Amino acid sequence: MLEVLVGVLAGLLVLAGVAVIAGPLLPRALRGARGLVRRTRGNAAARRALVSADVHPTTQKALVATARLISLLKTHGQERAAAALRAAGRNLRQDEVTGLQAMNNVVRILRELDLDEESAQAHYRDLMTQLRRAINDRAEQLELLPF
Repeated sequence: MLEVLVGVLAGLLVLAGVAVIAGPLLPRALRGARGLVRRTRGNAAARRALVSADVHPTTQKALVATARLISLLKTHGQERAAAALRAAGRNLRQDEVTGLQAMNNVVRILRELDLDEESAQAHYRDLMTQLRRAINDRAEQLELLPF
């Protein structure tokens, strides 16, 4: 029993020595770890809020592409286009068939949109291609008339 007590006491003394040595660095390290946990938790919550669990995976791809497009359009001052995409995405979450049709209509309208920067325009074209592909894949899976 005495040996266990001495062992625990020696372990505590070693931990106290390490804490004293690392003392100045501990607050900074704890702040960094706390920030990392917040960022990780925030990203997971944002992903969960973006796509609900009862949506088909192909529809999820369309919704994710829609969210990215909305963000890109907002940063480049295209509020009307972002609002149209947001409304179509809402329709897609509520009723898949009418949402796919609404999303396809919005994609047709936004096909000719031009952004200021060339890199943003390339990113926009890639996201539009992803969105169009996801919409067409899901329409094919549901055996809807081709868009």
